[in-house]
Amino acid sequence: MKKTITHNGSELQFYSDVSAGLLQKCHEFGTVGKAFATRGLYRGFAYLARLRCLRNGKICLFNDPDSDKAFLDSLDS
Repeated sequence: MKKTITHNGSELQFYSDVSAGLLQKCHEFGTVGKAFATRGLYRGFAYLARLRCLRNGKICLFNDPDSDKAFLDSLDS
């Protein structure tokens, strides 16, 4: 993602600095992240590629897709 702003007549460009590995890790959360969204659980990412959701006023952080899937499965029990 690129963002351009002008400051004192000069154009400044900003680019996101995300490695390919970090992007891949974010994509691995895709299916479970969508499941969080359909259940009305807030979701997003915390730095560095940790999935975040809000349940009962508490923020839950997940380091890998398996841990968040286990959490999601526990909601069905």
